[in-house]
Amino acid sequence: MSPIPHWVSWVSAGLFAALVAGCGALAVGPSGPAQSVSHGPFEIVASSRRVPAGGFPNTSGNPFKTVEVTSFSVRWRNQEVVVPGVGPRFWRVLRLDGARQPALLAVTTDFHLVYELEGRLQIVPLGPASTNMASLQWLDADNGQPGAVATFGIERVASVDAATLLSGGRLLRTSNDAVVDVAQLKIHRVRPWVPSGSGLPLAGLNGGSSQRAVALSPSGKQYVVPAHGSDPVTGFRYDGLVVVQLESGDAYGLKIDWERMRYRDVHDIDFAWISNYFERRSDSAGRELLQPKKNAKHVPWKGRLTNFGRHSEYRIEPVTERMQDELRRFLIERFSGKIAIRTGGSPVVNVNVLSVAGCDQTVVISMHDEHVGLFVSEEAAQPAARCQDLLATIASAFDDELATGRLDKHFMAVAGTR
Repeated sequence: MSPIPHWVSWVSAGLFAALVAGCGALAVGPSGPAQSVSHGPFEIVASSRRVPAGGFPNTSGNPFKTVEVTSFSVRWRNQEVVVPGVGPRFWRVLRLDGARQPALLAVTTDFHLVYELEGRLQIVPLGPASTNMASLQWLDADNGQPGAVATFGIERVASVDAATLLSGGRLLRTSNDAVVDVAQLKIHRVRPWVPSGSGLPLAGLNGGSSQRAVALSPSGKQYVVPAHGSDPVTGFRYDGLVVVQLESGDAYGLKIDWERMRYRDVHDIDFAWISNYFERRSDSAGRELLQPKKNAKHVPWKGRLTNFGRHSEYRIEPVTERMQDELRRFLIERFSGKIAIRTGGSPVVNVNVLSVAGCDQTVVISMHDEHVGLFVSEEAAQPAARCQDLLATIASAFDDELATGRLDKHFMAVAGTR
């Protein structure tokens, strides 16, 4: 089965606000024939239309510019499906592969589960209305562990058949409010936070609507989400984990020990990181509990390759200035790097601007806000593709160097005290 497609759509603030009010209200006019696909007693209809592009005045001088998008509607036994509070049009309609009977997800800024029960149409909201983009995540798609998060907006789709099939797992997390057992069409209402004022340990620790699940327990009854909290006395902000229990929907919190657990920010927390620093045990009642491991070895430090549109940058953090020297040495020794000399007038030498074999442009090492970065010189309006590929190769090779532990002394000792 295929994983969740990465349908991510960017829209202007004005267009997004209008979309929340309902897809149908934006129509300028149809731009092509409708496509449809049947699924049990349902028919999904995809209609192309042109809508205002938004973003005025940044529309190439044309405030009347439009874009082609696809909106979706559903018919159930020849009757139009209308979702209360939403209407008859949706950003996407998804067929749930593996469900015990034909079932759909109607998508706008939230989700509604649509299916038939004893000859009657059922429309079940999976969470409150939101102004966020709707997001989905299989909790068991990647070898039994959470897969990537897919975010939905309004866009143009070429094939209604491909764009409406959702497959990849059994446990489907819909935004921040529910997990659907697709096989049984069972809905688990979840609360990925520890309620403030509850008196529970780490009260106020919150998984947040933008976080992702990073681990699923072997039994499939709990999943883990990175979280943020603050000390009620000192106000000091800290990172933690919330462990969400599917049957009850409640969560308990675990604080991350800055001294013992190595990471830069919550983006470093994944299944491998959880497995390295935590273990599962059973309490006296036989319930699963996630607990910190004793004497866990550190995971290796790694850099991060970040995309800034046309440019990418490899960053290593949190580090001291000595890491610049180590990265320069590495480029010279491993990639035949040479310090560039700028001519014209008196020569200018910058030891952190180098030419490297395989790239016609120079690369730059920079130090800023406790991170060392490496990127292709911004003198080029468009870095050559092979230079960007070489940057990725350098990043992978330097990560291997970091994994030896030889350069650990150049990292900040305790990230949490920065």
